[in-house]
Amino acid sequence: MRPSIASGRLLLLSGVFLMLGGSSLLADGESIGGSADSGSKPDIGLGVFSRFPLKISASIQGGYDDNVNTSSMNKQDSWFTTAALVIAYELQSPRTTLTLASSFGFTYYTDIDSNPFEPNLNLALTLNHKV
Repeated sequence: MRPSIASGRLLLLSGVFLMLGGSSLLADGESIGGSADSGSKPDIGLGVFSRFPLKISASIQGGYDDNVNTSSMNKQDSWFTTAALVIAYELQSPRTTLTLASSFGFTYYTDIDSNPFEPNLNLALTLNHKV
């Protein structure tokens, strides 16, 4: 024998109602039996939320470099644009935080003829512990 869809929906709604604390969904002073409450307000709280450990961010920056080659013999200036993608994974306890982050990107120099793209790669491991 197969249960009907309507009874399944009713069972689901009553389960959700009980999980949420039943009478905490009612207005102040109301209860399921219809009598007034003893004056205490229901504490529904904010719930328990955890941070998602993976963070992804992107950035674009620009500027002017007055000596791209960092050489006093062959000075060359240029406007530049830097684009980057950062991926970080963070493990956390109340006292310790471990972060592994990697940055992938490039810098493009507008006035450089030979190889105007410069790669920017970074891998960082950070450990913080509160004593």
